Amino acid sequence: MVVKLTGQITNVLPPQQGVSQRTGNQWVSQEYVMQHDNGQYAKFVSFRVMGQEKIAQLNIQVGQFITVSLDINAHEYNGRWYNEINAFKVEYPGVQQQMPQQMPPQQMPPVQGGMPPQQMPPQAQGCQVHNQYGANQMPYNVPQQAPQQQMPPQAPQQMPQQQMPTQQQVPFPPQR
Repeated sequence: MVVKLTGQITNVLPPQQGVSQRTGNQWVSQEYVMQHDNGQYAKFVSFRVMGQEKIAQLNIQVGQFITVSLDINAHEYNGRWYNEINAFKVEYPGVQQQMPQQMPPQQMPPVQGGMPPQQMPPQAQGCQVHNQYGANQMPYNVPQQAPQQQMPPQAPQQMPQQQMPTQQQVPFPPQR
């Protein structure tokens, strides 16, 4: 399963290295911790980058805001299951890349009933969850701006009392 998350790097853990028992090749990995939700409760994800070249290429630093593409997989070892979360692509949302000139957006004609077509709200432009074929499974929203101040609670307003019509009790299922 492939997941894209946007957030801020909070920790860069020391690199780990070893020798594969299966192939005898040396390996290097480095783990990172990213806060990916600025809601009421902070949410964190720990992910790994494998290979010295990939670690140097991505050059992930504490404090960076990034969008990371993660591959999530699980494996069994001695009767227990362990998750592996490996990063394979990093994008920097604040850095804009050269884009070709785009045509201005065209106005859509009003639909029947006078309602304009629904557009995705800005807060829904956060992370997307993709399946192994790249198809979008469900949105995973991450606020892209600072949380807004909340209004102080107000006393509930009382609604006028209305008489509800009485209904006849009918046993269910109806008796025949």
